[in-house]
Amino acid sequence: MSLSPPAKTAAAALYLGGLAACRYGFAALPQLNGLNGRDVEAEFAGHYQFLTIVSLWATQATMVLSLAALVVPALALPKTFLSVSVLPVEVLVSLLYWSLHFINPDLLVPPKMVPDPNSPGQMIAQRVHLPLDIDMSMHLAPAVILLADFLVFSPPFPKRLRPALICGAATLGYCLWAEYCNSINGRFAYPLLDILPPPARGALYLGCAATMMGVLAVARAAHASVDKQLGRVWTEQPADETAKRLKQKAKKKL
Repeated sequence: MSLSPPAKTAAAALYLGGLAACRYGFAALPQLNGLNGRDVEAEFAGHYQFLTIVSLWATQATMVLSLAALVVPALALPKTFLSVSVLPVEVLVSLLYWSLHFINPDLLVPPKMVPDPNSPGQMIAQRVHLPLDIDMSMHLAPAVILLADFLVFSPPFPKRLRPALICGAATLGYCLWAEYCNSINGRFAYPLLDILPPPARGALYLGCAATMMGVLAVARAAHASVDKQLGRVWTEQPADETAKRLKQKAKKKL
């Protein structure tokens, strides 16, 4: 099954919307800097200490590649690789962020210390909230758009996909990056990581990897269900076909 011209137009609209959401989030970063009195831009790695921003950049790249793949089918392989890698991360970001947002937002963004109007000379903690439009562009829209793309416009993930490898690599990569940034800045991007001792942080990282594997499993099952309900049959998977061609070319060179 390949996308019809109207479906390609709808897919392009979705990708443009996703790209716009990502750009909106990036454009808002200067507005967020210092929101709680912390000058993030002056620290090592700046806003790229945050998993949210790293995954937002990856989602932006996925949207660009998705648009290009509509015109150049050979780009389906890198597009699929990015989608498979970024989708579980963005869903994890949404699940973690909104859960902690309603439980205790101070674990995400440390409160700002302001003068106590009732006690001159004293300081009190004031909870910081991100503007809703920026919150949505960073912590909800990317996951929704990637899921919509996978379920509506994309073939099933390649059969050779190894969820444990992808989720493990993503988790290890950010784990090492977060610890490295902390070693330089003296604090983690998220207050939650500052509170947790090393063993608890390790358990959190493992839990995140397991959650992402679960996300991929649920996404695959949901895709199969949608295919069954709509009677869709994917006779070709562009990413698999591209990989086969590349392998054949490599063999010929040998």
